[in-house]
Order: sequence, then C-alpha cells, then structure tokens
Amino acid sequence: MSQLGKFKGLWIHVCVVFGFALFSVLYFYPILQGKSLFQSDIVQYLGMAREQSDFRETTGEEPFWVSNAFGGMPSFQLGAQYPNHWIKWIDQAIRFLPRPADYLFLYLFSFYCLLISLRVNWRQAILGSLAFGLSTYLVIIIGVGHNAKAHALGYFPLVFAAVVWLFHRDKFLGGLLLALTLGLEIAANHIQMTYYLMMLVGVALIFWGYQAVKSSQVSDYLAKCLVFLIALTASLALNASNMLATAQYSAWSTRGASELTLDPDGAPKTVSQGLDYGYITEYSYGIFESFNLLVPRLKGGSNSENLGTDSVFYSWLQENGLTPSQALEWTQNLPLYWGDQPYVGAPAYLGMVLFVLFLLGMMTYKGYLKWPLVIGSLCALVLSWGDHAGLVTRWMIDFFPLYSKFRAVTSIQVILSFSIPLIGILGLKSWNSLDVKQQDKSLIRLLWILGGIFSILGLGYFLSSYTSASDATYQSYYGDEFVALLQQDRKSAYLSDLFRSFAFGVLCVSIIYWGRKWSESMRYLLLGTLLVVDLGGVAKRYVNSDDFVPALQMK
Repeated sequence: MSQLGKFKGLWIHVCVVFGFALFSVLYFYPILQGKSLFQSDIVQYLGMAREQSDFRETTGEEPFWVSNAFGGMPSFQLGAQYPNHWIKWIDQAIRFLPRPADYLFLYLFSFYCLLISLRVNWRQAILGSLAFGLSTYLVIIIGVGHNAKAHALGYFPLVFAAVVWLFHRDKFLGGLLLALTLGLEIAANHIQMTYYLMMLVGVALIFWGYQAVKSSQVSDYLAKCLVFLIALTASLALNASNMLATAQYSAWSTRGASELTLDPDGAPKTVSQGLDYGYITEYSYGIFESFNLLVPRLKGGSNSENLGTDSVFYSWLQENGLTPSQALEWTQNLPLYWGDQPYVGAPAYLGMVLFVLFLLGMMTYKGYLKWPLVIGSLCALVLSWGDHAGLVTRWMIDFFPLYSKFRAVTSIQVILSFSIPLIGILGLKSWNSLDVKQQDKSLIRLLWILGGIFSILGLGYFLSSYTSASDATYQSYYGDEFVALLQQDRKSAYLSDLFRSFAFGVLCVSIIYWGRKWSESMRYLLLGTLLVVDLGGVAKRYVNSDDFVPALQMK
C-alpha cells in the first residue's frame, strides 16, 4: 500500500473513532445538560463507600475498611485505590468521555479494533461495533449501575483481538498486546466477566490446538501457548495488589467455605467451597425464554414494563374512573414479565437484524474463529439455563474450577452478545465474496430457516399460558380482573414484538438482496440505520432520557 493509501486509511479510522465518541455522547445526550444517569446500584454503592471517600479526602490515605457496609467489611471491592496501579491511567485515557457515554464508547471502539485486526473493512466494522454496543443487555447494565460489568465487557473485544493476533499473526507482538489488554480487563474489576471471557478463550485454544495436531504444527502451537501464559502472568502482575487482596478476602466471604456445620434441622451440613446451588441458579434462563434474544417481549420484557396508552390495562383503568394521567402512571411500571427468573430489568435482546447476519455467517464463514465462537456460544446458552439444565450445571459447579464462585448464571450470555455480532460481520464479509448464484442459494436457505423459527414462535404465541408465579400475589392484592388484564397485555406484547422482529428480518434480507445493485456505502448505511433502529428502539424502552437526574442528586 502506498503512503497516501496508508494515510487515508488512518484518517478514516480517526474519523470513525471520533464518530463513535460523538454517537456515545448523543445517545446519552442529557449529560450535555449537566445531568447524570440515575443508577440504583451506584446510589447504594455511594452510600456504602461514603466513609471510605471521606477518610481518603481528609487524610489522603486509604482505609481499606468501611464500617457502614454489612456491619463492617474490607473495602477491597468497594473502590479501594492502590498506589502505582498505572494501568488504570491507560484505562482512564481510553474512557475519556463523561459517564455513561464512556462505556458505550468503549464497547464501540473495542469491537471496531477487533474487526479491523481481522481485516474487515471499516464500513462492516462500524456495523459490527453498533451491533455489539447497542445490545440490550450491554445497555441495561449501564442503566442499573453495573458499571464494573460494563467496564469489563468493554475490553472483551480487545483481549480477544490480542489472543487472535498471538496465535494467528505475530506471537511476540500478540503477547505484548495480550498483557496490556488483559491487564486492562482485570483492572475493570469484574472477575466473573473476565472468567467468562477466559472460558471462551479456552474453547478457542482447545480448538486451535486440535487443528495444530492435525497439521503437525504442535511445537509452534506450544510456543504460542508459552507466550500466552507469560502474558497472562504479566496481566495479573499489573493488578497484583487488588487480585491478592481479593483472593485473601474471598476465603472469608460467602464465596469461601462456610463455618456452619449443621443445617437448621440439626443434620450435618455439607460444606462447599463456593456458593450454594440454589443461590447460583436463582436466576436461570428459561429454555423457551431464550427466544427473547430474537423477540424482546416474548416473555413480557421486564417486571416494570412501560405499556403507555395502547394497552388493555390503560383502557380498563380509565373505564374505572382514573384520570388519563393516573392511568398512565399505573401503566408505566407493570409486571409484564412471566418467565422463570425472580426479577428481570430488560430482555437480553440481540436484534433480528443481527440474527439474520449471524445466520449468513453460519452458512458462509469458514474461518478459524467460527467453531470456537459457535461452540462457546452454545455452551454459554446451555449454562445460562441453570437449573433447567441441572445435570450440566451441577457438574460445572462440582468439578469446573471456580465456577461455584459466581451467581446469576444468566450472565454467561455475554458470550453470545460478543460472539454473535462477530460471526455475523465475518459472515457478511464472506457472503460478499461469493458469486451471485452462491449468494442466492444462501439467501434461500436463510429464508427457510427464518420461516421455521417464526413458525415455532407463532405456535408459541397460541400455546403459551402467559401466567407468572407472581400472579397469585397480584391476584390477592388487586383481584382476578387485574391478573386477567395483565395476561392480555402479555399476549399483546408477544404478538406485537413478534411482528416487529418479522418486519426487521424481512427488511434486512431485502437490503442484503437488493443492496447488491447499490453502492457499498449506501448498502451499509441502510443496514446500519436498520440495526440502530432495531436495537436502539428496544434499548431505549429501558434506558432513556427519563432516567437522568440533576448531577447533584447523584453526589
């Protein structure tokens, strides 16, 4: 490539990164008005960490203990600061935007870097970055204040890019990048998310090891594994203070062995080295509920769904004497969710547009990332079922290292949030390289698959009960009619979002098919717009401008 071509390519990347920064700020535009996102978990954290903050401000020293959290506890996981933790300075430079725009920017920037490192063109890389960054789960965790989780997820793509570079490009440069990016990932301080990322990396290493054996390249593979271990050690060393303190503390927390030797009935207690099975699987994804990755309100959406004026419930409230404003207030927080989990803030919607691209990827992409990502995603989906896949879950808890230390097994679906956009964009790149006949053949297969999926979902609409375990409680407080109306609105939400997903699927396939006659810029502009409307439309139901408050309220 000529010097002019390299400069043009660099300039494009600079413009894209600037565009991501602008998009992130505009997406959370109330921050431009001096407002802050009201994050319930952060409000609780600020209260627990107040003593620590005051002590640090007064003395300039770190207390490493707070007495107003759970009757007193070490502050290792409550924002304790360690000297010479210089990798945090790099992290702060990357996340230069005001919160929460910094996390959205990190999502977009990291995924873009990953795709560019895989030699995807910048237009496709933008599309993939939006698919990852606007995933409903990744947005909703920002909304409720799971900042460390969002922070750690933001570095997933950079770590994975470094691993790919190490094993498939340059092992020494890849090793340096891995030490840095994994150091940033660990510094984000959400060990559960890092654990899930390393599970996916482990699947990839096993698969690539199998390929190395088949191709008689075992010695080269083992050399790369050695570099990987050195980089892993270096990343841990960069965070040694926090990791060692957390390891020491965890033995005395609920994640360590219990000191109790008897159950309440006097029987000997089975002492485990982790959390109890019931606590780990309390949030278990329903098997049919998994389809809400494609249809957001398949199971009602959330426990505080905003139905507005178009609901059966709103009409009934007005008929019973409530004013429009009173009726609207009621319909802004309805318990529409009727799945198996005790509480859900939003569905883990991945987007119908993205799913179409994912199916294309499954049919056309043949590269070295396909099967590690597919196998990792399938394992994550099954493990997210928790108690509904009891044999697998119990085996993992009993025998897989450290798995018993983490609760809320549904969280492992972050692997899908990462893998599916990656397969989708790599698939789109592969599909573009096919001749017209092969492209048409893959689109016909795609339509058959989509037809089968929507047939199953349509059948589910007629066969579902729309009842929740909590309905008995609502019935005792508000009566039978309340629950009956609630079930009608659940049914309406299912059908409404089913048609919504169907429409986005048809539009996406149409753009892919007819877009072959358009310019590349026009094709990706339309696909990107469709993707943003699809994902952003659902994400904005749960995190929007109404969730912002004056900044002083969050002090």
